[in-house]
Amino acid sequence: MTPDEILLLEQHGAPFAVPLSAVARILDAAMPTLTPSPEGLIATLEVDGQLVPLVFAATLFGHDEARLETTHRVVMLRHESQLVGLWVDQVGEVIDFAAWTGPLPESSRSPWVRSYARAPRLTPVVDIESLAGAPHDRRSAG
Repeated sequence: MTPDEILLLEQHGAPFAVPLSAVARILDAAMPTLTPSPEGLIATLEVDGQLVPLVFAATLFGHDEARLETTHRVVMLRHESQLVGLWVDQVGEVIDFAAWTGPLPESSRSPWVRSYARAPRLTPVVDIESLAGAPHDRRSAG
């Protein structure tokens, strides 16, 4: 594993990626626990006896709801000592990161994206530090 490798993922038919160095493990989808909070609903999963915050990738890219299907996966991401689960439709392959340096359309910008990769098309790469520090999850699962 090199620092420039990313794991390709898919949500609602759209590709995105996470740095491979942040991936702790990949789990089969399990029913999350939803807990009310001042920020909205917070979803958690119990993993090895620990409650881990869960983010639905669909909400990172502007969808109001996340589909919960048994074929989905949870990518466990680690930032420093914190674990966060990322619920995704599909897990793809690992590729070398090649940063996109061209202009981006205004609509493609997201607070959760740190950069874009050419992989094989323009693919957003999620900023794990922002994701780990965010209140989870502000939208509903359905």
